[in-house]
Amino acid sequence: MFISSFFSSKKIHHLAYVVKKFETSLYGTLVTNLGAELESSGEVFSEGVMVHMIKLSKDGPLLEILSPLETSLDKGAKINKFIARKGEGFHHVCYETNDLLLDQKKLAENNISFLEGYPKLGYQDKLIAFINPKQTNGLLIELKEVAK
Repeated sequence: MFISSFFSSKKIHHLAYVVKKFETSLYGTLVTNLGAELESSGEVFSEGVMVHMIKLSKDGPLLEILSPLETSLDKGAKINKFIARKGEGFHHVCYETNDLLLDQKKLAENNISFLEGYPKLGYQDKLIAFINPKQTNGLLIELKEVAK
């Protein structure tokens, strides 16, 4: 059974990619050569990241490009630890949910746990939570509440 069977929505919201610097990332290639559009950008100070949401197609999932904030260049920020360990590249897949707390409860009833400290507010003040990647063979899965 797929984990997404327990979500109130089974739609992928975005795929996340981590880069050291947005300005020198794949964004230019996507926009110049593939017609991608920047949908929104913003900072998530609690995570030390700059978020850029890229629209790749009319109805498909977004591409989220994450880069460290200039103020988070210390080694303690999670994104910097990720880059130091794995380099730039794929970070997580995010599913939409209409009711994060309900979906989290359903998953917990099926022995699926979440990373400590979640749920909490993420980009654009949407409620988010990450499933513990130890339960998904290392794949980091985010749930993002889009309704309410």
